[in-house]
Amino acid sequence: MRDNTVMMKERSTMNVDHFLASRAADGLKIEPATSEVDWAWAQVLDPYGIHTLCPEEQCVGRMYYAISPESGMRVWFGDLPAATRKTLWERIKSGGLSFNDGLFLFNDEDDDL
Repeated sequence: MRDNTVMMKERSTMNVDHFLASRAADGLKIEPATSEVDWAWAQVLDPYGIHTLCPEEQCVGRMYYAISPESGMRVWFGDLPAATRKTLWERIKSGGLSFNDGLFLFNDEDDDL
């Protein structure tokens, strides 16, 4: 499962550890009152789609992502602070957030990777 680099949108590469650390850092900047939320079917062990998983590691689940309206950056709920994640779930349960069709895929043309 361990890959060393991530191919970014602009065709540059980034170290996987740096990429994951940057997502966690971006998660600290997500404003739960203004962010959007979307979901996608994704690998449970690889919510950003950056690793090569062997067949035994592959398991698809519904993964939730917070999206910063300023940058468009998607951050997996697991990389968000607990308080931010809790607030987003409360907005979802109250009907204050709606979702798109859940069919976005990471590494698409319009994605931030």
